[in-house]
Amino acid sequence: MENEWDTFAFELITKYQLQKCVLHRYTSEMDIIRRLSKVEKIDETILKWLQGLPDVHPATDEKSNQYREGGNAIFKSKTNDHLALEAYSKAIFAAPEGSEALALGHANRAVLLIRFGRYREAFEDCELALAGRYPQSKRLKVCFRQAECAEQLNDGKLLDTIIENIASQEATTRLSVAEKAKLVQLRALQKVLNGHSSHAEGVLQEELIFPKLLE
Repeated sequence: MENEWDTFAFELITKYQLQKCVLHRYTSEMDIIRRLSKVEKIDETILKWLQGLPDVHPATDEKSNQYREGGNAIFKSKTNDHLALEAYSKAIFAAPEGSEALALGHANRAVLLIRFGRYREAFEDCELALAGRYPQSKRLKVCFRQAECAEQLNDGKLLDTIIENIASQEATTRLSVAEKAKLVQLRALQKVLNGHSSHAEGVLQEELIFPKLLE
């Protein structure tokens, strides 16, 4: 299921034969915009399209919460993940800037993006949730979700930041036994990705168990 941006980007890439400009690993909207904007004259086309988007500033969380709750219902029913993803995207666009509803929308959408293997976008959604007003009591879950993305991307630098975030929360949030065990596993993986372990292959093959993704 494509949205207007997906259609626009596909037509642009196809028309100007820009497939080499967009690597498969980098699939987020912002990354595609950054890459395509480096191509001469394409930046003007993208800017014009973005400027044509409606200027909407939601005043309350109500509409966003409705979309998110609808997405949750679809997600739990396991009927159509694409519809759930669309609902979470609508929740994001319907949320006031800097609101808790906006942070919740990003965190929920990350769950579906991970399921679809879109780990770069999922990581960015988690980042936006943590940078916003995401509830303090649930932040660790989002951090571990980010760790899953970093593992799939084989990105040691991303994992460095995640581990720092988790460790910084230990002072105010008591980690469960399972979470402490996961943190130990993440640190082992960190050494592997950063090239500090002679047992890289064995650690990478070991399954890392992350918290449940359901909100």
